Amino acid sequence: MKTNLDGYLLISDLDGTLLPASKILSEKDISAIAKFRSMGGKFSIATGRVYESARQYFADLHPDLPIILCNGGVIYDCDKKTVLWSKKLPPETRQIVAEILEAFPEVSAEIDMENAIYAIGENEQERYHMRISGTEDIVIHAQLSDIPDGWFKVLFAMPEEFIPKVADFVASKKYSGVDFVVSSKTFYEILPTDISKGTALKKLRSDYGFDKYKIAAAGDYDNDLTMIEAADLGACPSSAQDIVKIYSDVVLRSSCEENAIAELVEYIINNDNF
Repeated sequence: MKTNLDGYLLISDLDGTLLPASKILSEKDISAIAKFRSMGGKFSIATGRVYESARQYFADLHPDLPIILCNGGVIYDCDKKTVLWSKKLPPETRQIVAEILEAFPEVSAEIDMENAIYAIGENEQERYHMRISGTEDIVIHAQLSDIPDGWFKVLFAMPEEFIPKVADFVASKKYSGVDFVVSSKTFYEILPTDISKGTALKKLRSDYGFDKYKIAAAGDYDNDLTMIEAADLGACPSSAQDIVKIYSDVVLRSSCEENAIAELVEYIINNDNF
């Protein structure tokens, strides 16, 4: 059993890992993170959310170091309230979005930028996304042609059965300069090439003074795979996707509804092999 966690970093995904379906942090997870920090450990988050959506949890989580936003497209300093690093999508992404929306009129798109969120079209899944992310009042509904450049990522919201159809369409087009990732059963995203939570974690480790830390990372979905692989200890809740369980070093007994991160904190403290 460890008595000191100095030199340890725990980084967690939000939705589906730290956050249950209610999107309300549990007191047990908050207390476990506080315990981890009191023992000398550092805590941060890596999320697909933009700053405006993620910041509602900062008061309870108190990230100790820069956080990863937009599935790896942004590294953000919460203390200085500034973007430390980012990579934006290329201009040709606009045409890619136009082609996907033309082929699938049932799909809506959300364009995430540093100081604005734009929505094209509106369906049940996009309304749900705005509701759970707390961005209903700040999303700008617009036409694609009216949205300025400087996109961090694009999120397509759609019924679950459309994900494989859109993925097949994208594969047939052989788009270059961008990557695609599934981030939930109804969300499909465009990111800059070679950008992921994993690449952002590696950059955080190498460029911001955490190269000697032992890093534990937790996630639940496809967009967390690279981060789980990049960490020294990759973990996932019992409710994670099967592919994530395969790549994780530790599959927790608890789901995101049952304080999985609290269980992970205890695992780190009690496991002398990490």
